Amino acid sequence: MGLSIYALKLGDKISREEYDNTGNGWYVYQAHGMEPINHIPTVEEGCYKADVLYSDCDIFYSKYSTFRDIISHVVLKHDVKYVWNNVNNFIGKPFIEFLQTSDCEGAIDYTVAEKILHDFEKYESVIKPELNEYLCRFFDHYVCVLKKTVENKGIVYYS
Repeated sequence: MGLSIYALKLGDKISREEYDNTGNGWYVYQAHGMEPINHIPTVEEGCYKADVLYSDCDIFYSKYSTFRDIISHVVLKHDVKYVWNNVNNFIGKPFIEFLQTSDCEGAIDYTVAEKILHDFEKYESVIKPELNEYLCRFFDHYVCVLKKTVENKGIVYYS
């Protein structure tokens, strides 16, 4: 099992009934337990039609955990579990919006994606040397998702 991450451009909002009956659309919501960070401040939770802007960003859950832990160690000098348990101490620090994101659900809007993209671009030279080839490819694909999201004022969608 793995995680798929998409860049989406949201279209019209649709009813939950239409979403449930047709299977068409995307249910956009703030993943639970990610407080105090609001990952979708510009988007109303609900079901939407959407255009997929980028979809070539898949990773095994275990590798995603490794990826986040490497970033946390390299940039914040703590393992990611420590950051999660002390999240209020890391507000305003690089990557906190990325690290405090569910590994299997939810969404990030373009305003938050822009901050995360800035962090990835700023710290690429210190993170990439710590990654194996697989994780380097994921890094590049994730940055593409972020760029497409920001350029199109879309969302990053975790599934």
